[in-house]
Amino acid sequence: MAGRWDRWRTPSTAMPRRRLLPSDRRVKAVALTPSGVKTKSELMDRIYEPPDALLVLDRAALDGLQGALTKIRNSTVEMNAHMKEHIRESAAEPSIGTV
Repeated sequence: MAGRWDRWRTPSTAMPRRRLLPSDRRVKAVALTPSGVKTKSELMDRIYEPPDALLVLDRAALDGLQGALTKIRNSTVEMNAHMKEHIRESAAEPSIGTV
């Protein structure tokens, strides 16, 4: 069990820091250090900026990319629906060896 907690041990300059809750010392809360707050703010400021690789594409290329991604999304939705139906059917069938 001790090895599991090793990944939570961070140096004091790290962005997240573990804290004990005064109301329940068994619970470990994670809080951002000032450095973590600054990094989060910088990331949130840039989150909706498109990457440079998209900025260089012309309208036709962006439309093509959108079409391809839409096809992928739709096929994934259809595949998930098919898998859910298959799981439902399998669960409804009696197992071998049951009466």
